[in-house]
Amino acid sequence: MVYRLSEGGLGRVDPKSGDALRDAPDPTHEPAEPIDLLSHIKRESLKIISIDISYTFMKNLGTMLADTSRLLRRSFDVRARGIGVTRAQWQVLTTLSRHEGVNQGGLAELLDVEPITVCRMVDRLQEAGLVERRADPADRRSWRLFPTARAHDLLAELRPLAEGLIEEALIGLDIGEREQLHDLLDRICDNLSRRPLEAMVSHG
Repeated sequence: MVYRLSEGGLGRVDPKSGDALRDAPDPTHEPAEPIDLLSHIKRESLKIISIDISYTFMKNLGTMLADTSRLLRRSFDVRARGIGVTRAQWQVLTTLSRHEGVNQGGLAELLDVEPITVCRMVDRLQEAGLVERRADPADRRSWRLFPTARAHDLLAELRPLAEGLIEEALIGLDIGEREQLHDLLDRICDNLSRRPLEAMVSHG
């Protein structure tokens, strides 16, 4: 038996004449809907293309965000080197200035690093006279962390460097585009921050 694929679907043809063959109608059965194979293939192909485009876009977006973060960190390190502070130390001091009195465990959560890593960084900053440990009146085993006056002066020096770096990164973007970028990144952060919590609640 020979079959031919046409716009009307897949049908039998006479191998000698090439004419389409028609089956005699079966009075005991309802006529079956013709299979539009071409349309089916098109629909499935579009699904595959859509999935591939979506995956490629998300993959590229993640790479772009990671590359942008890496370039910002590297550029800031170059600028801060002249003041004598590393980016990690700047992050600790900036976080402490916003959360004065936090303990080391809380600081580790805010920075998303291991407590032992925070302990070492705080030790170095304390030796440099930038962080002060104070006993927690509610828990003698815990220490509260505070930036010193020298740390605040250092942050005042670093702030213009950070602002200048952001301004350089946004060259060519007008006010509306900058506001839109900020809004979109804020929504992405909000989505990613909320998703783990929702997953924990849904799974009990």
